[in-house]
Amino acid sequence: MVIDLGLLRNVEVDTEKNLVSFGGGCTWADVDKELWKHKLATVGGTVSDTGVGGLILGGGYGFLSPKYGLSVDLLVECEMVTADGTVRIVSDQESVGQDEKDLFWALRGAGRNFGVVTRFTMRAFPQGEVYCGVVVFPVEQLDKLVEFANVVIERQDERIAMAMGVTHLPHGDALVPGLMSIVFYNGSEDEGRTFFAPLLEVAIADMTGLNNGPR
Repeated sequence: MVIDLGLLRNVEVDTEKNLVSFGGGCTWADVDKELWKHKLATVGGTVSDTGVGGLILGGGYGFLSPKYGLSVDLLVECEMVTADGTVRIVSDQESVGQDEKDLFWALRGAGRNFGVVTRFTMRAFPQGEVYCGVVVFPVEQLDKLVEFANVVIERQDERIAMAMGVTHLPHGDALVPGLMSIVFYNGSEDEGRTFFAPLLEVAIADMTGLNNGPR
């Protein structure tokens, strides 16, 4: 059975408590758009059209994870419907019963089959603009890309994140294998370009710049 939550798209931001509450049918684009109006952000996915529910309940890594952790770590409260049709508000607050506390604990790592989450509430954080985007390389630069990824891991800098993948590049009328990376620097474009300079120097396409609303 498939339950479509697509109409549950409302997003509310509490700027006093730095919390964001959103329906289970939202994408991260919905959440990011409302948060950015208040210069806030939370940890979502790395792709804005991803649905919120599967990512959060599966852990949820995003480009702000080096600073704030996984999406599931930032959960404050969930509204959920259990198999008997009961609507429950679950959290770890003293104001809820033990069953609700246990369900909240279960949602944060024990599995996804305890009910349907119709609303999430997460912590949010002050956020400025970031340097990020896609960089493309020929396959011959694989060693350079892996070497730089190891530098990112060794640095353990909460401002920096990157993702890598294999892609296809146009070559005449054909496609040939290529490499791509999404780079992220939680700071100015000058600082970001300086850090990622070893990659940008060997790239065949640089689509990075100063972007709003990171996840």
